Amino acid sequence: MQRLNGLNEILRNEGIIAALAQVDAYDIELLDFSQEEPNHSMNTLIHDVIANCNDENFSDVFVFLNKIGDVFGVNVSLSLEILSFNLRRNIDLNYQVKFFESIPKFVKDFSDVQMLGAESYRRLGNIDKALSIFSSLPCKEGWWPYDDIWQNLSYGLGCYLLQKNVSFLERLKSYKWSFRSSVPQQYMVSDLVSGLLNPWRHDPMTFKMDIEHLIKDCRIPEVNVKSQILDFLTNHIADLDTDRASIVFQLAASCNSTKFVEKILENKDFVFENLAISPIFVFSLDLFQQQFSQFADVFSEILEVFLQSNVIQRFMKGDWMAFESSHLPNTRGLAFEILSRYHNQREDICVKYIPFVRKATENTKKIAKNSKKHLFVGLYGATANLDSSLKAIFDYLKKDTQTWRDEGHLVSIGISTFKDTGPQFITAEQKCENIIDFMPEKLERILQKFNCSNLAELQAFLPHTIQLINGKSQNELSVHEDHIKNICSEYELSENVYLNIFSDKAFWKDTGEEFLQYFGNNDSLVMDDIKTCYCLSGLHKVADAAEVSQNIDIDRMILLNLNSEVVEGSLTHLCNQTVNKGGQNKILSAKLKGKNISEKEGDTYFVGGKNSVSKLFYTDTFIKNIITSYVFGYVYRDKFISQEIIQTVLYENGCNVEFSSEVEIQKIRVNIPWPELREALIKDSFGLKNEDLLRFIRNETKN
Repeated sequence: MQRLNGLNEILRNEGIIAALAQVDAYDIELLDFSQEEPNHSMNTLIHDVIANCNDENFSDVFVFLNKIGDVFGVNVSLSLEILSFNLRRNIDLNYQVKFFESIPKFVKDFSDVQMLGAESYRRLGNIDKALSIFSSLPCKEGWWPYDDIWQNLSYGLGCYLLQKNVSFLERLKSYKWSFRSSVPQQYMVSDLVSGLLNPWRHDPMTFKMDIEHLIKDCRIPEVNVKSQILDFLTNHIADLDTDRASIVFQLAASCNSTKFVEKILENKDFVFENLAISPIFVFSLDLFQQQFSQFADVFSEILEVFLQSNVIQRFMKGDWMAFESSHLPNTRGLAFEILSRYHNQREDICVKYIPFVRKATENTKKIAKNSKKHLFVGLYGATANLDSSLKAIFDYLKKDTQTWRDEGHLVSIGISTFKDTGPQFITAEQKCENIIDFMPEKLERILQKFNCSNLAELQAFLPHTIQLINGKSQNELSVHEDHIKNICSEYELSENVYLNIFSDKAFWKDTGEEFLQYFGNNDSLVMDDIKTCYCLSGLHKVADAAEVSQNIDIDRMILLNLNSEVVEGSLTHLCNQTVNKGGQNKILSAKLKGKNISEKEGDTYFVGGKNSVSKLFYTDTFIKNIITSYVFGYVYRDKFISQEIIQTVLYENGCNVEFSSEVEIQKIRVNIPWPELREALIKDSFGLKNEDLLRFIRNETKN
């Protein structure tokens, strides 16, 4: 007992290494932890050592915890710390099970210890033992402070049992009866969801992560688990509070499911009294009704309730704490975006002390009536291989605009790109995950198999292959107008090409340095988006030049990233269809999500009338307005982190963005002929020592 207290003094005064050395010198002295004093001393020592644990010394802490157990014996607290510490740090699961099985019965009978033991068995694959313990656990509201471990255990076992039961029931069915196969599965999924998704266990964002976790991890053959989970949640929407119900609506709307959205909106009292005051709900419904016009009327009603609500009225009067009851992130930011979008339409919308971000200038000039129409195609961004990109795009545009040109209409092409481009995309330090989408599909599988972090690591295994990649991906370091014009001269469209080529230095001087000072770190994904916006804004100059040169106003636009190629569908047809039927504010695009709008990895498009698409030329100015304002910098910061700044520009400028699957876009891959690639891989295979990798390469290069 005295030695236990002395050990704590050494730990406090000299640290974990000295305490480890001291406990090694002790003989075994098993204490009676049924007595209060030794139990208290052990708990104090455990508390002090855990309080000083960090990423550098956690292994020493784990060894120390086990050694004091060997010397003094284990009580409940020590058993819990060793089991949970090992599970969270994933140190040694085989040892974990041995330790659990050696714990005295009076300690092991505690339900928390039992639960941690069940998760230990589950992770090692001993499902039978895990299930046996799990079935004997008491029903509890929560397992604090082990809720994270409980969730992993219950999710893992729940998904395992559901998969096994569905498979069992399907095999058990008699072929003489007619079953609706979804019925037993549906009941089981509902039971699983209701058991695993406790909406009140944590905060709303954790509830959202629980749903996403369940959707991701619960995979059942021939069962649409995501649909059934959302079906369950939308059926029980009124059981939730405003934050959690808004999250469920956001998830349902993100699936473009009119069925689930209609089901939620059927709860009119709940929607108008609870959801209609939530910015995340109103924002999500607004985006949804842009896709599905049948919801426009109900959105107008809900928007009116939102604008007249107490929280919004307080917010517009300058009360920054108006949304104190919501625990969702960036609630104020979303409310500000909604108000910014609609304030031009209503005189009663303003926020005291805070002006809205300046909008793009509306094109009030009436387009002169002319038998000829003028289509502008804007190509923007930076490319890994300018020659390949331009040839692929011009090949496509020549065919895609043929009918349009035969009808006597005009096509102008603007290119906005950086002067410094090319080989910096494919370097030895380049992460494989950042270039893999540019590789031929067969090579993509091979690169993923080797699981290297960058090309320098991969070169040790595949030197000839990497040499070939580097050779094929090299491009002129500096892009010149003459070089682009030489490429364009091979095509009929070359006379109407307008260029805006700027240096990296100009970008940093105009926007980059100021943004970096605002944002605080040089996050590559975020900076890619800022460069995208810079390139988009650069199209303004060439669009104006095209109108002056042709002396005919542009009335429709197609914007396409230079790293993209169209593999199916007609952008010209889609653009004309949008202009003829969609109105002035409509834009059609591929689904906008994170990476696909970035400078290097963009694989989306924007089509529509000039008045709507040209709003994207304003993105760089929009960003400058944000980063030069303390308030805007706070409100919009999350938009940069989530890579949604382009969507924000379109939303606040009154554009209605719809997503189309009519045109399929993919990244332009490096053109490496298969015979050359096969030869390089075969050469590399002779140097491989790993039999599994050798067998894989040989199998891939058979034909």
